[in-house]
Amino acid sequence: MPSLYKYSENRWADLLLSDGSVRIGTIFDFRRSEHKRGIADAAEGVKSIYHGIEYYNSNESSGIDRSAVANLGPFVSKKGGGFSLSNLTLEREFKSPDAYVHCTAHSLSKDVLEQFEGADSCVEIVRPSAFYKHLTEVINKIVPVHYYGLHRIVYSARREAFNGENFGRRPDLIKDPEYELQCEVRAIWMPRSKCKLIAPINIHEKALVKFCRKAELL
Repeated sequence: MPSLYKYSENRWADLLLSDGSVRIGTIFDFRRSEHKRGIADAAEGVKSIYHGIEYYNSNESSGIDRSAVANLGPFVSKKGGGFSLSNLTLEREFKSPDAYVHCTAHSLSKDVLEQFEGADSCVEIVRPSAFYKHLTEVINKIVPVHYYGLHRIVYSARREAFNGENFGRRPDLIKDPEYELQCEVRAIWMPRSKCKLIAPINIHEKALVKFCRKAELL
């Protein structure tokens, strides 16, 4: 896998390169307005799906309208009964469960650096697969997690038209187009405990240093 790049203030880059210091954030934590520009996102992990209906009859209609009513609508049809709808839009909100995340970029560029308020340095993760394998082992010593892998963020509207088949991309893999220059790649860990509240984790693991080096921005 090609290198990934972590943009940050110089002090945090130095700690990663010297001590293997890594902050693992969470989906819900990114929603906090206290974070700096480029990190805070009130809509993190949220999207909606909509579908417009001109006319629908539960006893006759089929295709995408029937699928939308079944998957997006609040309607319950009693046995033997029926109903009709006309000139309305069905819409349903989807929210990702909270998860641990570590964000990098797939591009080395000053344009990316400038997306993050206060960032003046960049660390190259030269062996991402090995880096995240070891990081997962460390996290599991603190809290049991399942590593969901590395994913490139898709930059698109958070309000999607229903495709008739499924609910599309996971909300935690979507960001608004205004963030597109961040070129984000997101590592995700799902907590194994469904009930436990989670919070960011600060890790200090010297073994991570061997996977990192200072990146020079030309």
